[in-house]
Amino acid sequence: MLTCKECVHYDACHRASREIPAESCKTFKNKTDIVEVIRCKDCKHLKIINTDKIYAVCEAPVLTQFYPFEIDTRKHFCSYGKNKEED
Repeated sequence: MLTCKECVHYDACHRASREIPAESCKTFKNKTDIVEVIRCKDCKHLKIINTDKIYAVCEAPVLTQFYPFEIDTRKHFCSYGKNKEED
């Protein structure tokens, strides 16, 4: 049986001191269902160009161009994401 400790909201939830079953909670979200992604802004494939016509280019296996005021690199992600701080 899943309880509060398996929920992504565990640290912020006021009910965390009372272990209640997941099926009794309206805000329960299982930690194991969450997949971490690398956002474009943090990806090593993103090259900022910042011209009038093109904001950035993604050099992952599928070339993507980011035009000003279209796709937000702070929120966008894809399956090719690699953290720019990792080798």
